[in-house]
Amino acid sequence: MGASIEPLTDVDTIRAGELIYLSRIASLKTGGKSLSLGDGLCIATAERLGLPVVGGDEHWKSVKMSIKFKSFKELGKR
Repeated sequence: MGASIEPLTDVDTIRAGELIYLSRIASLKTGGKSLSLGDGLCIATAERLGLPVVGGDEHWKSVKMSIKFKSFKELGKR
Protein backbone atom coordinates (compact mmCIF):
# COMPACT_ATOMS: atom_id res chain seq x y z
CA MET A 1 0.00 0.00 0.00
CA GLY A 2 3.03 2.31 0.05
CA ALA A 3 3.00 2.94 3.79
CA SER A 4 6.17 2.81 5.82
CA ILE A 5 6.93 2.94 9.52
CA GLU A 6 9.06 5.88 10.59
CA PRO A 7 10.83 5.82 13.96
CA LEU A 8 10.44 8.88 16.15
CA THR A 9 13.46 11.05 16.85
CA ASP A 10 14.28 13.26 19.80
CA VAL A 11 13.53 16.26 17.58
CA ASP A 12 10.07 14.83 16.82
CA THR A 13 9.23 14.45 20.50
CA ILE A 14 10.36 17.98 21.32
CA ARG A 15 8.37 19.44 18.43
CA ALA A 16 5.32 17.36 19.38
CA GLY A 17 5.49 18.75 22.90
CA GLU A 18 5.68 22.27 21.50
CA LEU A 19 2.68 21.68 19.22
CA ILE A 20 0.64 20.20 22.07
CA TYR A 21 1.54 23.05 24.41
CA LEU A 22 0.61 25.70 21.84
CA SER A 23 -2.69 23.97 21.04
CA ARG A 24 -3.56 23.79 24.76
CA ILE A 25 -2.84 27.48 25.21
CA ALA A 26 -5.04 28.26 22.20
CA SER A 27 -7.81 25.99 23.51
CA LEU A 28 -7.89 27.87 26.82
CA LYS A 29 -8.59 31.08 24.91
CA THR A 30 -11.18 29.60 22.56
CA GLY A 31 -12.66 26.77 24.60
CA GLY A 32 -11.78 24.47 21.73
CA LYS A 33 -9.86 21.26 21.39
CA SER A 34 -6.17 20.60 21.82
CA LEU A 35 -3.84 18.06 20.24
CA SER A 36 -3.30 14.62 21.73
CA LEU A 37 0.15 13.09 22.04
CA GLY A 38 -0.48 10.97 18.94
CA ASP A 39 -1.62 14.02 16.97
CA GLY A 40 1.46 15.99 17.96
CA LEU A 41 3.81 13.13 17.07
CA CYS A 42 2.16 12.61 13.67
CA ILE A 43 2.45 16.28 12.79
CA ALA A 44 6.03 16.58 14.09
CA THR A 45 7.19 13.53 12.14
CA ALA A 46 5.48 14.74 8.96
CA GLU A 47 7.15 18.15 9.38
CA ARG A 48 10.57 16.50 9.71
CA LEU A 49 9.95 14.42 6.59
CA GLY A 50 8.45 17.36 4.68
CA LEU A 51 5.27 15.40 3.96
CA PRO A 52 1.66 16.59 4.06
CA VAL A 53 -0.70 15.09 6.64
CA VAL A 54 -4.22 13.81 6.10
CA GLY A 55 -6.69 13.21 8.88
CA GLY A 56 -10.24 13.32 10.10
CA ASP A 57 -9.81 15.89 12.85
CA GLU A 58 -10.80 19.31 11.51
CA HIS A 59 -9.08 20.88 14.55
CA TRP A 60 -5.71 20.26 12.88
CA LYS A 61 -6.51 23.12 10.48
CA SER A 62 -6.04 25.57 13.35
CA VAL A 63 -2.57 24.25 14.24
CA LYS A 64 0.35 26.29 12.93
CA MET A 65 2.48 23.73 11.13
CA SER A 66 5.09 23.97 8.40
CA ILE A 67 3.37 21.42 6.17
CA LYS A 68 0.03 21.12 4.43
CA PHE A 69 -2.94 19.47 6.12
CA LYS A 70 -5.87 18.01 4.19
CA SER A 71 -8.96 16.73 5.93
CA PHE A 72 -10.77 13.59 4.80
CA LYS A 73 -13.73 15.86 3.97
CA GLU A 74 -11.58 17.90 1.57
CA LEU A 75 -10.30 14.76 -0.12
CA GLY A 76 -13.84 13.47 -0.53
CA LYS A 77 -14.86 16.57 -2.52
CA ARG A 78 -12.73 15.66 -5.50
